[in-house]
Parts: sequence; C-alpha cells; structure tokens
Amino acid sequence: MKRGHCCASVCLLTLCTTGGWASSPVIEEMQAERSQPERVIVSMLQLSVFDAIGSGEFLLGNTTGNLAGLSVGACCVDGECLATNTEAECIALADDAPFEWVAGEDCATYACTPSPLGACCIVSNCEPVSGQGAATKYQCMVFANDNGFDYEWYEGESCPDFVCPLPPTGACCLYDDLGNPTQCETTDVEACSIVGGFWYEGEDCFGSPPFACPVDPCGEDALYALLDTGSTGAISDNLGEYRRADWFDGLTGGFSSLSWFGMNRVNDEGWGPCDKTPDDFEIIVYGNLDNPIPEPDLNNILCGPYTVSPAKLDTGETFNTSPIWRYDVLELVPVCTATEGWLSIGGLDNGEDNCWFLWHSSIDDDNSSWIYRYPEFTKVGDGLRTYDLSMCLNGEYIPSFGACCDDETGACSENIEFQDCLAPLRHVADTLCADLAPDCGTAPGACCHLDAGCDVVDNASLCNEPDDIWLGRNTFCEDCPCRLICPEGADLEGEECGTGINGGCSNQPGAVPNDLTLGVPVCGHAWAEDGTRDTDWYIINLEEGEYTLTVEAEYFVGAGFIRYNEGFEGSGNCNETSGFVSPYGTVGACTTLTVDTTVTTSGIYWVWISTNGFDGIPCQPDYGNAYVAVLEGEIPPCPFDLDGNGAVGPGDVGVVKNSFGCDINQPSCAALDFDSNGAVGPGDVGAVKNEFGPCPE
Repeated sequence: MKRGHCCASVCLLTLCTTGGWASSPVIEEMQAERSQPERVIVSMLQLSVFDAIGSGEFLLGNTTGNLAGLSVGACCVDGECLATNTEAECIALADDAPFEWVAGEDCATYACTPSPLGACCIVSNCEPVSGQGAATKYQCMVFANDNGFDYEWYEGESCPDFVCPLPPTGACCLYDDLGNPTQCETTDVEACSIVGGFWYEGEDCFGSPPFACPVDPCGEDALYALLDTGSTGAISDNLGEYRRADWFDGLTGGFSSLSWFGMNRVNDEGWGPCDKTPDDFEIIVYGNLDNPIPEPDLNNILCGPYTVSPAKLDTGETFNTSPIWRYDVLELVPVCTATEGWLSIGGLDNGEDNCWFLWHSSIDDDNSSWIYRYPEFTKVGDGLRTYDLSMCLNGEYIPSFGACCDDETGACSENIEFQDCLAPLRHVADTLCADLAPDCGTAPGACCHLDAGCDVVDNASLCNEPDDIWLGRNTFCEDCPCRLICPEGADLEGEECGTGINGGCSNQPGAVPNDLTLGVPVCGHAWAEDGTRDTDWYIINLEEGEYTLTVEAEYFVGAGFIRYNEGFEGSGNCNETSGFVSPYGTVGACTTLTVDTTVTTSGIYWVWISTNGFDGIPCQPDYGNAYVAVLEGEIPPCPFDLDGNGAVGPGDVGVVKNSFGCDINQPSCAALDFDSNGAVGPGDVGAVKNEFGPCPE
C-alpha cells in the first residue's frame, strides 16, 4: 500500500509558483495552499529547461536536485563579477569565498554588489559553509540543497558564536489500522517522522484548546492509497464538463469500498465554497490503452458505471476556504473485480447551478492523471495532467466466476475465476460462453494506417501493411494514435530520439542548433521522460518583417521564438537572450500550432520546439514523437550581407575575419561557418567573397 508520512526535507526554494484558475475553454483546475493544519510533505527543488512561469513565457535552466547547471548568468564573488558559463563553474570558482549566481545576467551589464553574510543553520546546527563561519544566503541555500535539508539564514551572525534556534514544534498524530487517531504528541518533524506519524506544524496536543488529530485519510488496511497530499483541485463534474481518471494497480483481487477527497466550489462573482447537496457521483473503472502512452480505454469499462451517494466526512482541512471532504462509499455493489485500471469519479448534476466537485490531488505516485471532456468523452489536449488524484480502495475481494474467452483463438471456458482470466483474455462474470456478446473469437478491432485511414477488421492478420497498427479487439478507429508523414523535400533534424544534440543555448555540452531554411519544412522528434525533455533549437538569419512558425506534432507540443534582451535583437549570442521563449504556444497532438513574430532588427534568431511537459512522452519505435515544422515569411534577399549595408563586400569579410577561432558551439559563431568544417576561417571568407555585389532589390 502506498502511504505518505511526514519527512524532514521541506522546500528549499520556491521558483515560479503558478496558481489561480486556468481557463481554456472553461476552468479546469485550481491550485491553492491549504490553511492550517497543514501536513508536512516532501517538496524537492526542481528547475527545468524553460520551466513555465506565466502565460506564454518559460524560464531558462536545466537541473533537478541541485542549483548547479543553469546556462548563463553573472557570477558574483566578493562583489566582483567573474566570467563563467555555468552556475557549476561559479560554485567551483568561488571555492570558500562569498558568492552569488544571478541567472540570466551578464558581467558586461550586471553590477555585482557585496552580499551580506550571516549564519547558516541546518537542522538547528550552525554550519561554517564558507569555512569562515559566515556565508551569503545563496551559499547557505546551495549547501542545504546539496545535503538534502532545510535551512535558515541569519544576517549578520556567524558560527560558532551564533546559537541556531531549535526546529519548530507541532502535533504528531498516530493512527490505528482504520485511520482513527490513537495518540498525539507535541514534537518536531524529525521525531514525528521516526515514529511514522503525521505532523501538523504549530499545533499543540496539550494547548488550550488541545489540537484534535483529524481522521487519517486511508487506514493501514487500504488495498491501494493515494493520500490527499497535493495542492490542486481538479474539476471532475458534469456541470464543469470535465471528468478525471487515475491509475491503480497491484490489487490481488478487486475492491468493495472506496474513498476519495475533494471540495465544492462555486463561481458567483468570484470563486468560493458551496455545499452540493445531494452530492452524488458516477464511478467507472476503465481498462488501459497504450496510445502511445498509458491512458484510459474509454471503450473498455471494467467496472460500473456506479451511481453512488457517498458519506461526507470533514477532514478538518480547507482548500481556498472550502472544507476538504472525505467521500466514503462503504459498499460497492457489485464488487469491482479489476486488479488494475483507471478509476474515474465524476460529480453528477443536482440542479444547483455552478456548484462543482473538485477532486483533490496527491503527490504519492507517478505525478500523472487523465482528463477528458464530458459528455463527449474526448481527450483535453493530450489528456495528461502532472498530478495524481487522491483515492483509497478498500474491502475484501469476493471471487467472481464466469466465461473466459480467448478472442485470438476463439477458445472459451466456463466457470472460470476472474483472477485466472486476466487481459488479454476476456472475462464476463456470471455468463456462459454461449451468451457472450460478441461471440468469443469474433470481436473486431481497429487497424490504423499511416495515412490516417482506418479499417475495423476481425483479427491482427488482416492488419498487415508495413505501417499498420492493430489496436486489438473491441477497439475503434477513433482510438487510432496520431501519426504524421514527413512531407517530400523536407529537411531532417537528424537527432536520434532519446538524445539531445541540438539544444542550442541549453547547458548540454556541444548542443548546437540546427540550421533552418525559410519556407522549407523540417521533420524532427522530441521526447520527455523522468523529468527531462528534449529541446530542439533552430538557427536562421532573418531580415526585418513578419514571420509565422507552424508546428504539428504527435504529442502535446510547445514551440516559439527565443527572446533577446532589449537592444541585442538578432545578435545570435546566448548571453544576450532574456532566458525566455516568447512568443510561445502549445497545442495537443495532431493539432496545428501557429506562432507569429515580428523581426524589427535583421540578424540571427532561434526557433525553439519541444514537448509541453517533462514526462509522459517516451521514445516509441513507430509513432508518438514526430513533429513537422516550417517557418514562413519574407525570404532574406541577401544572406551574406552580414553588416546590413545592402551589399556583400569587404565589410562582410571583416565580420567573418573578426570571428576567426570563435567557439563554434555558440550560435553566432556557428552561423558564420559557411563551409561547414567546424570552424570559422579562410574558407568562410572565400564563401563571402564569392557573393560580392549588391543585394537584390
């Protein structure tokens, strides 16, 4: 059983926290901090390449678990700005000296000032981080993160003279197997973690009044549990026109009762709490479909639909002023016999306008769940959301017997127990083989063709063209995955899926951008897995004018233009970018994305293409990773006019000569390697001289 307890590690740095309501086309989810009491959970530092910080903009960086690795920035050591390429270099260069790293800045324009020093307290111990007893707040944070602990920094103090305060105390609650509180002790978070309790900061078991431990979300006897530890309220309600589903597995049989967590919200001149009475739900368990990543097979219902009126228990916590409820279905009739599947829970319309159910999230599993529209039962974008949904599955498994059919061979056996007839076999409880519908061995399925065509055929042997995909029995053409065909005459990215060789200004060693030709499509691949994603950068020399980037992908794609700092437009220098993609856009799989931009200064620019998230898009052998992109606009009349004077001549030769020996990994240098020999030299001068003359009108 998955179960969360308090941990000593807490958030070291909050970066680009996004909150509030999303609205496309209607509100989908809500994020909020809970009011007291708040259960302590793990919150690890994560910075990622172009992490979202707001509408249409992404912050440059690429690291997980430590602060080293950002691509560009100012390294301030004792108030002096030192030239370094990465944060890791800055940390190494500073050694024990007081230092700070300022992402996105450059020593040419950024003025370092001496940072104040102070005492760095790690778990109530004063640590001489710099070896001198005092350190900058930034040094303290880096030290704490490297060692996996929280920190406090006290300006003007120094070790060992300063005595670090003791850690904060709170209520530590212990529970019995049914989730009922049995003991409350006032202690710190580490002591509570040792005994496996839940810790509520600032609460006192012996206060006036004494703190009352809330009922534990899932008892120890739960068959499967995802605690309500998240900070997102995800609408899953008929009125909101969204339904949600999350994966469960590992059950030895089925489950006969369940619980989940959520709240009611209403939009009446602003969002606030409401009481949905009655609060009825529809519960469905779907099978799995790899398409190309796991997702609910909405055409394969394993259990349900059930219409239930659960009991509601106030957990004592709130979400944006709304009480968080535990919903309990004590007896599920008939018992769900699925050992794994996608649990979908949706609030039903009770006649009260705008009072919606929001399913509370969890951080206890793989950070993924599913969203689809109701009642259309179609995916919203690529369907993935980067959080889990809270649930507790309970009850003893009751054996179920019935017909067991092998649709591939047509063989069928009677009176077979469910656990002995798992997928891909088809089990129908309390049914004879003669009563199966469709008959055993005759269930057709979808045969998907590369050209987006599809046929429903009786078996896999009839789906045998080179690029055909057989989805299996009881599937439909609308289940076919999105697949793209690379147009004739297109350029190829040339990067193997799973690698990252054209990351441009990202901090991947040697990750230079690909050349992009105006009006010529490019076919490439991107992937995202385990918190890392592939970013593809393309470089192009653009004249002043209007340009449109068009991208279509087999996944949820994000694309746009790298933005320069004001005054450095078109420089082709990584250190002169703002660190953002703007303008920027995203669309779901096999949907056309267009991003328009205006170039006001001729020069070298970058196009950026990647996935819209950091997980859920592994490399697939046949589909799921491809994209086709094209940049259209004004054709540059004179690509060798490097000084912009309207002609190719000695001034342009001078531009090339001044770059002899430059770092070919820098885009501004790579753009001058006209003979493609990996260096800027005499051969590139010759290429410019061959174009001497006035530019065409």
